[in-house]
Amino acid sequence: MIFEIVDLFDSYQEHCSLHLCKLILHFYFQLTHSRDYY
Repeated sequence: MIFEIVDLFDSYQEHCSLHLCKLILHFYFQLTHSRDYY
């Protein structure tokens, strides 16, 4: 799942808007760091 998100980010990073990039990064960090909080 993480790899799919990274793949998507790599595919769209040149075309995405700033808002979309922030949204993807926010979602990505919540997934990867969820263990730190729970």
